[in-house]
Amino acid sequence: MFFFKMLKYVHNEIKSIKTSFFELEEEKKIVWIVWERICKSKSDGGLEVIDFIVFNIALLAKWNWRLGIENIGFWK
Repeated sequence: MFFFKMLKYVHNEIKSIKTSFFELEEEKKIVWIVWERICKSKSDGGLEVIDFIVFNIALLAKWNWRLGIENIGFWK
């Protein structure tokens, strides 16, 4: 997740695991969750659940920046 863009399949699997956390019963039912609202901060009425696509893009941008700025590093 740090160096590569997350595959859509992996994102869907993680999202289904997060969705199953909010299910109240053992049966598979429709879960009425708006992920944009769940991912908001607590002060905005959300639960601060991490959106892994956004998190992955942020990590990729961080590494891209570090590779361009730093001259000394194990990864370089």
